[in-house]
Amino acid sequence: MSYATPADLIARFEADLVAQRAAPEGLRVTGDMLKAGIAGELGDYNAEEVAAIDAAIARIEEALSDATEFVNTHVSDLYAVPLSPLPLMIVRNTCSIARFYLWGDAAAKDGVEERDYKIAEKTLQAVRDGKLALGSATAPAPAAEHVSGEVFGPARLFTRDSMKGL
Repeated sequence: MSYATPADLIARFEADLVAQRAAPEGLRVTGDMLKAGIAGELGDYNAEEVAAIDAAIARIEEALSDATEFVNTHVSDLYAVPLSPLPLMIVRNTCSIARFYLWGDAAAKDGVEERDYKIAEKTLQAVRDGKLALGSATAPAPAAEHVSGEVFGPARLFTRDSMKGL
């Protein structure tokens, strides 16, 4: 189970760019073709176009699966995986990581894809280190050890009754 879908990816990033990066070499897939493929509305396309669309979606799903595994390696020490319910932060980070994977060598050094990947990685490291909680994800049960505090001291000098009329 991936933490994001191809539809999530193209909703966050320009569909034409995602289609261009996901299309098999030598084949043309547009953002509209990709959207139609994700929606299962391929009736207007010939067999060669359908094959190209299917191959592009398969590459996107592979990148999303790899990104999900990357997320799991960071959160599995603190949270049961797969995460459920799924925090929006995880969907966003999964999409950023998958985009970086799709771009591969075409991702510009210090470009937006690499920047977003590094932000996602730092966010997941903060989760792994316990500095950031996932929020709506199911957290593990608290440790069995329960520490409570108790305060000891002399009797109160001032009470509600002793202060009446002052």
